[in-house]
Amino acid sequence: MKLHRFFEFNFVLVQYPQHKESSYTSVEYITSPITRVYWTSQDTFCIEYMYETFCDMIVNYSTYSRDDGSGKQMIYLYRDFVGDTLSVKGCVDVDVCKTVSFIVE
Repeated sequence: MKLHRFFEFNFVLVQYPQHKESSYTSVEYITSPITRVYWTSQDTFCIEYMYETFCDMIVNYSTYSRDDGSGKQMIYLYRDFVGDTLSVKGCVDVDVCKTVSFIVE
């Protein structure tokens, strides 16, 4: 079994740009080359469109690492998240996962 190294940190402060309606932050990771990383989060955002409300996670479902094993996942932020702690979880296998938490300031 290959050793997977995820996230050199477990807790991050994110400065939200107050002049924007929405923004992004990211998490960088290291794993094996060309490895699919599955992402999930209990944190969601919702938008209303044509009298319907659509909600989605703050992360995309999956990413692939580069040839050197490095990768980056973007995380959606919006103004209502200021003051909250958000978490995302990345997994390369059922039992090989890491969670990182963000405080949005």
